[in-house]
Amino acid sequence: MGVAETFDAVLMLTWSDWKNEPRSNRYHYATRFARSLPVLFFQHCYHQRADISIEPTEIDNIDIVNVNCGLRDSDVFQIKKLLAARGIKRPLLWIYDSMNYQALMDALPTGYRVYHASEDYFTHSHDWNENHELVASSVKSLLSQVNFMVACTEGVAEACVHLGGYKGKYVVVENGCDAEFFIGILDQTSLPDAATRPIAVFQGGINQRLDYDLLHNLVSAMPDWEFRFCGRSVPSAGWERLQSLDNVTYLGELQPEAFAAEMCGATAGIVPFVQDSWIRNSLPLKSYEYVACGLPVVSVPITALMRDGNLFAFATDAETFQSELRRLAPTRNDPELLAERRSAAIARSYEKRFASAYNAILEARAGLPSSGRRLKVAIFYDSMYSIHVSTIFEHLEAFDRYSRHQVTYISATPSFWSQANGEPEDILDLSIFDVAVVHYSTRLSVVGHLDQSIANALSRFNGLKVLYIQDEYEGTEIARNWMDYIRFDLVYTCVPLSGVEKIYPAYRFGYTEFLPTLTGYVPEAPHIDEFALPIEDRSLLIAYRGRKLHPIYGTLGQEKYQIGVEMKAIAVLSQLNVDIEVDDSKRIYGDDWYRFMGSARATLGTESGSNVFDFTGELKKELDRLQAANPDVSFDELYSRVIAPHEGFVRMNQISPKVFEAIRLRTALILFEGDYSGVLTPDEHFIVLKKDFSNFGEVLSKLNDIPFLRNLTQKAYDDIVGSGRYSYRSFVESFDADVSARVLQKNPNSLFTIMMAVTRNGAVREALPLLPVGLYEGPLPVGAPLRLAETASRLTPPGVVVGDASTRLEAIAFETAAGSPRRSIAYRLTRRAWRIIPRSVRYRSLNVTRKIMRDAQSPDDELHPVTTFVKGIWHLMPVFLRKRIALMIKR
Repeated sequence: MGVAETFDAVLMLTWSDWKNEPRSNRYHYATRFARSLPVLFFQHCYHQRADISIEPTEIDNIDIVNVNCGLRDSDVFQIKKLLAARGIKRPLLWIYDSMNYQALMDALPTGYRVYHASEDYFTHSHDWNENHELVASSVKSLLSQVNFMVACTEGVAEACVHLGGYKGKYVVVENGCDAEFFIGILDQTSLPDAATRPIAVFQGGINQRLDYDLLHNLVSAMPDWEFRFCGRSVPSAGWERLQSLDNVTYLGELQPEAFAAEMCGATAGIVPFVQDSWIRNSLPLKSYEYVACGLPVVSVPITALMRDGNLFAFATDAETFQSELRRLAPTRNDPELLAERRSAAIARSYEKRFASAYNAILEARAGLPSSGRRLKVAIFYDSMYSIHVSTIFEHLEAFDRYSRHQVTYISATPSFWSQANGEPEDILDLSIFDVAVVHYSTRLSVVGHLDQSIANALSRFNGLKVLYIQDEYEGTEIARNWMDYIRFDLVYTCVPLSGVEKIYPAYRFGYTEFLPTLTGYVPEAPHIDEFALPIEDRSLLIAYRGRKLHPIYGTLGQEKYQIGVEMKAIAVLSQLNVDIEVDDSKRIYGDDWYRFMGSARATLGTESGSNVFDFTGELKKELDRLQAANPDVSFDELYSRVIAPHEGFVRMNQISPKVFEAIRLRTALILFEGDYSGVLTPDEHFIVLKKDFSNFGEVLSKLNDIPFLRNLTQKAYDDIVGSGRYSYRSFVESFDADVSARVLQKNPNSLFTIMMAVTRNGAVREALPLLPVGLYEGPLPVGAPLRLAETASRLTPPGVVVGDASTRLEAIAFETAAGSPRRSIAYRLTRRAWRIIPRSVRYRSLNVTRKIMRDAQSPDDELHPVTTFVKGIWHLMPVFLRKRIALMIKR
């Protein structure tokens, strides 16, 4: 795959200033990436800003993102909104700055991180790389987090490996030059006349890297030469002294075309840097830019240049620099040497350098292992009202049973969190997780089913956000508003991919990837097989339970009722042994349902779902109004008046989980014609029933053919159940592969827990001390397994007030010692009444009560009269009752 198929943008995280570093290393890579991908060039210029800002550059497909030096949470949030608005989901992070973008990198777990090691930050340089230890430490930290490294020289690569501890894959791609650009300028420039005064040129930053003493001695010794300098200068005594010499000319900061023309008109190029290991390991861009302009070059010793002795001469002092410049000056216009320099520059062109880096990155990304990394996954579900449904329970349980990742379940509904002493977003720290999954049991289409505080926490969550959603035709806009707010990265949808754009348009959900999923899979309870009677022992021909659905479900909903009504009528007339009901009062649950299904030769079925999308709920309201006005109104009339224009906007026909149940029980399927999500094949896996029931005689004949039924049900069992293709294990393995392929950066946090137990009488006690979750290697970071009270103090950073957390620990400790009244009728009634009160009122009342209790511990002469009265009542209470009340108030 090419870069555009692997990534969807390049984020360059730099120390740089795009406008003041023309033709820099960053420029060359950015402009070439921009031919295939949008490039966002992040720069802080060591400034503080109120907000991030975006501005275009002179290059198509490259925008500058101006950010703070040291990103704030609000900056990261804005950047993620920017990426979402541009539909960026799989960025390539091209990193230079190791110190100022950690928060952003942490917020982009789907980003592939490449460190462009353009400098040796581990080797100290005299008077140049200040804060050496700080920068080296940050680079070392970065090297432990990146997926790949592109080093500009072997020396830089070795420093990163041996001194920086880098253990990953890398490639050495030396700095090149924009050969085509400089050669184009050279071809338009007249070669300097040998009779004119020779010119030595230096192009680049005029700063501490320059050896000013060497330069002063060199320039002073060569009054017959002119020394021209162009580039941004940093004021210093050495630079000021150098400029005082008569044969030094400072041209200032020039645009690329201008400084290229200056180089093409010079006699020789110079690289007069301070000589140390840091410089020796570098590869200045100007080196081959000089060569592209046809110049001979004299440089201090630099390892990467030494193999090109025909292009570069080396000097360590002013005297040697002078002799080499004078020796090389006559070669400036030599045709053979000019041709050699041109060829050498083209061979080191950034076009070729970039292609080498590009191919190495694609190869490394393709080889990045997606398995083996165990991620931390939080699953948000409805623990209050949905878990009793077997298909929902099995779907949820499958993650814990089969996922190789570490799964934590968190309730997401207000009815659960109404008990909490505080908002969930303040209690939960989701930053410990790599992935957050909102399960379909949390119905985003229902107002108030997802706790707003949970949604706030999910919106701020920086890991991979995943949604499983069903019944998308109901409350569609309510669900889409939640999706807008939370900004899911990955959505498993029942909408066929051909219809996704109609329901989730790219202009609104460009940042979200949509993958198909089924509404359920083969049930796994091992005892189900016990209910499957041999087909020849099943005297009941057809078992079916359906119901009349609301008209809003359109023809698909009506078919569930129609197939039962019509088939029952035909069976009664034919005096067949069937048990078919479409009355809600006749529904069967649990094992009785499996027993019922396993006793019949066949069951009926239709495709599930609805092809009527009620985006705002207005269609259902109109149908309810018509039914209220005329309770006897027929479905056909409602259909023609309201539903018909909306039916089939997207074809949502689904296979029902009940089909998998029947196959597991080896019960034959009599199904209306349909596709059934591509899972079933007619006449191989089910008996086709025409929707006008015209082939009932054929269906009945097959029901009485025991060998046919045995072969049909066995074929369905082998293909659907036996193959494992539609098992919960396969479902979760697919989920694991999907998230592993997208989460490229694993959260470094380890999870630990203290296990509490609730005894038979309701008391809370500590069962296990602080221990790691799951298999863990090595000692505990806090030294030893800790008890609850120890943990509160040992794990609290100095200067941080534990507050409510320690109060809750005290409360639990007290209940452990004294037992708990939680199972008493009085307690439960009081608790239920307390929860009826709005949360905000409860908090205010608790604050007032806490103040009174604090006042009650003050001297009497400082108290308000009301407080004095309350204090008197308080002290009249028995001690055990005061302790109970105190604990309730503290919590």
